[in-house]
Amino acid sequence: MTTVPLRHLAEINPATPEFDSLLPDADVLFLPLETVWSDGRADQSRRAPKSAVASGYSRFRGGDTVCPKVTPTFQAGRSMRADSVGAGTTELHVLRPRPGVDPRWITYAVRSKHFLDEGVTAFQGVAGLQRVPHEFVANFKVADIRFAEQRRIADFLDDRVARIDQIITARERQAELLTAHLRSAIATSLGQFPTVPMRYLAREILVGIVIQPSELYTNAEDGVPALRGLNVREGEVVNQDLVRITSEGHLQNPRSRLQAGDVVVVRTGDAGSAAVVPQSCHDWNCIDLVIVRPNPGASASFLELALNSARHQATVAAAASGAMQQHFGVNALAALAVPYPSSDADRVASKLAGHRQEAADRRAQLLQSIALLADYKQSLVTAAVTGELDVTTAGSGIPT
Repeated sequence: MTTVPLRHLAEINPATPEFDSLLPDADVLFLPLETVWSDGRADQSRRAPKSAVASGYSRFRGGDTVCPKVTPTFQAGRSMRADSVGAGTTELHVLRPRPGVDPRWITYAVRSKHFLDEGVTAFQGVAGLQRVPHEFVANFKVADIRFAEQRRIADFLDDRVARIDQIITARERQAELLTAHLRSAIATSLGQFPTVPMRYLAREILVGIVIQPSELYTNAEDGVPALRGLNVREGEVVNQDLVRITSEGHLQNPRSRLQAGDVVVVRTGDAGSAAVVPQSCHDWNCIDLVIVRPNPGASASFLELALNSARHQATVAAAASGAMQQHFGVNALAALAVPYPSSDADRVASKLAGHRQEAADRRAQLLQSIALLADYKQSLVTAAVTGELDVTTAGSGIPT
């Protein structure tokens, strides 16, 4: 199949006289980057007066394809078609189909795996802020086929992509309901127990290193690992993106040296997310986490479940402060009323943890299915727009 540069089929970042001719108070579509998606998450409901977006924004008209140019949004293949005239973030390339070109053909071409993979190799800029240049988009080779064939392929993809997206949406909803049901079941189970302030269940509640911890960081392999908020998820310590502090810094901060069985609680950001420190993290340190050291005989596993349940019921959020991020400290956590059984706390915790693991396994299966469907969708788009798939003989099956 012959190919042509994409610029032969679409103008790249063209002028938009339809926008220029509008009155200053005209209401136009506004697309910040977070509204640009290739599926049901696309949001074309935001509006702005023309005068507010007349400078410093990308302009487009209905039928144009807007393609994110910046990493990591570009790699996610979030290109979409605008439904009316408007303006959006400068982090968009605008592709306007030339006469005789189906607008959908352009959109699917820039969602293909070939376009995304080659675009990554063309990135320009520093790490973390790389962009796909105009020249790459303009020169990307696209199958050169007649309008009628473009439309036939686009019709096929419209149908298949919509069906796949419906299945993905249903699976995502299943995962959400599964999580919500689990949280409700745990809250109901915990609700049968009397509540006591956390300070009665802990021999010590303190905060990890908060004063200029970065001054203690080291790249040396013999540095001491230190947990941060991003290392603590609900019921789990994640040993990824760890920082290390010097041995001297570790010795200078003995109170925040972790012990197996401590409960660490995220203090800033996702406030209240808690996990029990495993044996593998014994004698590590921590940064800006609340550390709860249970009383002898108190169940760390139960306290972790109670804290995470309180978080989902907004109990922790109500005790938090801070405008930009949820933030709470020792006093708020010490006063937090948590349910606690008079006996067999470990047995109750083990049973509830088992339910949580079962739900986590089922959720993982759903997420894996969603990922496979997303891969299949992109492969289908790629095969169709490159001519590798004859849509007239393609079967109707979609992997489930």
